[in-house]
Amino acid sequence: ASTIFLGCEDKTARFVDGQQGTLLHTEQHPHWVNRVALSPETNRAATACSDGKVRLLQQDTKTVEAELDAGGPVVSVCFMPDGRQLLCGLRSGEVQVWGLSQQPPALRTRLQGHTDWVRAIAVRADGRRAVSGSNDKKVRVWDLTQSSSFSTLLGPRTEKARDWEPNYAFLDHLDVLSRHTDWVLGCDLASDGKLLASASADKTVKLWRLDSGRLVRTLTGHTSWVFDCRFSPDRSLLVSCSRDTMLRVWRVHTGETVRLLQGHFNRILCCKMFWWRRQSRRAR
Repeated sequence: ASTIFLGCEDKTARFVDGQQGTLLHTEQHPHWVNRVALSPETNRAATACSDGKVRLLQQDTKTVEAELDAGGPVVSVCFMPDGRQLLCGLRSGEVQVWGLSQQPPALRTRLQGHTDWVRAIAVRADGRRAVSGSNDKKVRVWDLTQSSSFSTLLGPRTEKARDWEPNYAFLDHLDVLSRHTDWVLGCDLASDGKLLASASADKTVKLWRLDSGRLVRTLTGHTSWVFDCRFSPDRSLLVSCSRDTMLRVWRVHTGETVRLLQGHFNRILCCKMFWWRRQSRRAR
């Protein structure tokens, strides 16, 4: 059974049955819940709250397992692929990395560089790179490997991601992508880790090469802030959502809009793309 996890401005986080649409559990918070994250690997959920706390919940029991004190309002949150670490973006511009393997969870390091709210964080599937988008109009790419050398991106990798843990003493910032002219509100990484997409209040989505930081193309068409963007699993499409109440589906290779989805009557704050293959007639 599928479960939907929601963060709300009414100071609640809610678990909803994805098939029936029924409310399963409501977790009250003292302030707005700005972002939520799920970790299928560890069966955990996390909420980023303006009270400066990140709450870890068990998805099965819906109980709070731990509270992480970030020391300031938290506006974004993202699990590492193995679920053993959590990245938190703060209103101060700091990105914190927390280790979750021990109890209580421990703050591993602070990533410094942004000068304003960190609105979005994404991590590559192998756990070696993280990207963050901020109100300072910049996207930053972070190295989470045991070396700050960019060449590690191209080297062989034989161990499983879940068996590898970064040496946080060597965390380093790799690149600053600064072609947006307004706040960066969302970001996503393609499944192969080669392309990065960033959504901005400048009404555009930009596609970048992660290895070089080169701007591939700028997607234009939205008429107001673009809050979020997501790649399809096969990397051929990108969906974006905007304050203009529109969802746009883009062809990544050409940058053309292949579908415009209308029907909302207010701003669309976030999006996620699900993917399934059609059954053949023989299979049916």
